[in-house]
Amino acid sequence: MDKFGRHKFLCIGLNVFCFVVVMHAGSKTDINVFAAAHVLTGFLSGMIGAIYVYQSELTIGRLRNFGAQVHNETFSLGMLYGALLSYYLVDFRLICIVLVIPGLLFGLIIAVWLPESPFWLQVNNREEKLLDSLEYVAKFNKLKFLEGNGKIRSV
Repeated sequence: MDKFGRHKFLCIGLNVFCFVVVMHAGSKTDINVFAAAHVLTGFLSGMIGAIYVYQSELTIGRLRNFGAQVHNETFSLGMLYGALLSYYLVDFRLICIVLVIPGLLFGLIIAVWLPESPFWLQVNNREEKLLDSLEYVAKFNKLKFLEGNGKIRSV
């Protein structure tokens, strides 16, 4: 994760995770594909846990606990969503396909609107991207952004 950056890591992980869910859908009669998809799902679930690190690095201190709570609640809502789908839909393949839609939307949000982690950019000496990322976070949190020289960058 630290080699590629949290943003790229999460984008790749979410896309592969969605592909693996589609593998589950296509594995209804092939136990080998189902087993491989199941192992990959477990592995990728650990990768997706990196969202906590990414989220805490993008959130200002006073909102960090709230952001973590929202993340936990969306996980619970996802489990409820899956249970409701299983109740109303009988076809295993259709359940898998419908379950992947929120993941694709979430992946799109991360890929398009969220910047790379400022901490990762700083550690890897990418100053210009760091300033852009910090500026984005400041703008999102309705804060003024000061550059290292003390000048306010337009937000």
